[in-house]
Parts: sequence; structure tokens; C-alpha cells
Amino acid sequence: MARKRKQSDDEQAMQLSLFDIKSNPDEELSDEELEEDWEPDGDDEIGWETSDRTIEPQQRELLTLKLLREAIEAQNPDDAIMHDFAEYVLPNLLRVAIGVTAKGGKFFDRLDEKRGKENVRRDNAGDQSLNTHLLNGLFPANLIQQRLQQLNTTVKQVVKERERRLVIAGFILHDFEKFDYKAFPKMPEKYRVIREKTPDQLRSLSIPEHREIVEAIACELNLDRFINPEEPAAYQEYLDDLLCVAYNAQRKSDTNLNFSVHGGLNPVLRDRVLMCLSDLTCLADRLSSIIKHPYDAENPSLNNL
Repeated sequence: MARKRKQSDDEQAMQLSLFDIKSNPDEELSDEELEEDWEPDGDDEIGWETSDRTIEPQQRELLTLKLLREAIEAQNPDDAIMHDFAEYVLPNLLRVAIGVTAKGGKFFDRLDEKRGKENVRRDNAGDQSLNTHLLNGLFPANLIQQRLQQLNTTVKQVVKERERRLVIAGFILHDFEKFDYKAFPKMPEKYRVIREKTPDQLRSLSIPEHREIVEAIACELNLDRFINPEEPAAYQEYLDDLLCVAYNAQRKSDTNLNFSVHGGLNPVLRDRVLMCLSDLTCLADRLSSIIKHPYDAENPSLNNL
């Protein structure tokens, strides 16, 4: 009878990891090195049963989706907004952004080319997929927002259900130039060309052009249905509000605090509300970018924000 090795609990936990953990590229072995290091131990000759435990990409996405939905429901019981996010947005986000670089990888390749590799700091260069970046910021910021809702804060005064849906959608869109535009059927071809050849130019496009980009992404991610489940097309009324929130996830560059028709934007929400939503979006972005270790929570930029 063939003998089967029993998996340990640690091995099973590793297999159920929500996201693939990539090893340090400098430590990866080539195929030739792997072949040289491997030596047969005779197990096949004494009857060990072989099996293929490879998880196909589609199966991995389904497992990730299932586990994330369970985590969202457990952390946000009776929260219709987070339930709708898990139902409408999450499956599409995993589908289009799971292999897209958020910060490392190609981002640092471009910096190296522009500034010279010796002039670029790499202490924070660990690659992160775009969906990992977005979820790592969204979940803790959502919990902080709920906590602020219980205190005498601006959040309590101005953030209601509509605003919560808009700030979540705005954060999902804040890195709109980093998505792979080939994954969006409604994306105009001219933006796909720019994204492929000169992606750094996307942020410098006009507000009307940004509206077209954000609209194509929002529809594919089901953000329209998330913002207004009963009337998805109504989200277009808030297109400029989403741009305001997305622009101001940053504080040093690519911002636009001119919330007026004179600045090219025509948002529905009041300036005070937009600033509050922008602060929450900025907080989410910094939580995802800065927090690598527990002590990073003491970072001054987080405390100030």
C-alpha cells in the first residue's frame, strides 16, 4: 500500500495564505541550480504516492476571494457597505489587479532609469501587487473610520453612508494610472497606448481625460453599483467627487485642492466633506505604504494626519 505523508498544521496554514509570498529575487535559484541541488532519494522506488498539488491561478483567485469575504464579514458584521464591497467590487479587483505592480518592480525600474540606480533609495522597494496595496490600506482605514464615527469628530459629523461608499471607491481609484488598461474593455485606446509607452504622463492629462479613465475603471470594477446599488448609473453624478478624493490621497504631488468649477472640477459634496474624505484616503494610502512593522505605527506622518 502506498504511504502518504501527513501534512503538518503549519504546512496547511502556509497553503491557505491569502496572498502569494514572493521570495527575495536575489535569493531565487535558477532552473539549472535547482536541478543540480536535487538528488533522487529512492522514494519513488519504495512506493511513495506522487500527487500534483499545484493550484491553478483561477483556483487561487477563488480561494483568495472566499477567504477575504469571510474575513470581511467577520470583521464587519451587519455592515451593508462592506458587504456590498465584498459582493460587487472585490471579485473584479482581484481579477484585474492581482498581477499589477503597486510600488516596487517596474516602479523602481523607472526611477532607476530616470535618476540612476545609485541615487534611488531601496529600503522600501519591496514589491506589492496593486490589489494587496489597496486592501492593506482599505481595511485598517475602514476600522479607524468606524472608530472616529463613535467620537466627537468631523468624521462623525460629515461621513454618512453615501460618503463612506464614495471614500472607499475613491481610494480604490486613487492609483488609477497603475491599473493595466488592457483589462478594461471600455478604456479608450489612446489611454492604453499612453499606459504602455509613457505611463508617467497619465497623471498630467486633463481633468476631462481623467474622467474618461476613471469611468472605464469604475464600471469594470462594479464601483458604479457599489456607490448606488439601486441605480448604478447615478454614480456619474459623483465622478468629480471621486476624482477629488483620488487626487488628494497624496500630499506632495499630483494633488488638486481646487474644488470648484473654476479649477475644472464640479463635485457634489461640500469642500469640508471632500477634505475629510481625502484625509481618510490619504490615511489608507499611508497605512498601506508605511506600516511594515508594528513600530511603524508611530511614524510622525501618520500621527499628524
